Amino acid sequence: CGLCWPNAIAYVTGKPYRQTTGMGSLFINAVYFVDIPIMSAYMIMVAFIFVMINFIVDITYYFIDPRIRLKEEKE
Repeated sequence: CGLCWPNAIAYVTGKPYRQTTGMGSLFINAVYFVDIPIMSAYMIMVAFIFVMINFIVDITYYFIDPRIRLKEEKE
């Protein structure tokens, strides 16, 4: 059942699943308290993750689709 997983995680870890703070709440608190270095670091990290995911997708697409090549071979 889909709703049982948070309860199972709470049982295994020993603390409620929803009480753990993450990067989203860190960013919201940084905006609330106007903490520029935290906001900058968060935005750089999000941009880096975005670029890396796009790079991995492009590389995977290169290997999956035979029509995509870096250089055309002359026959």
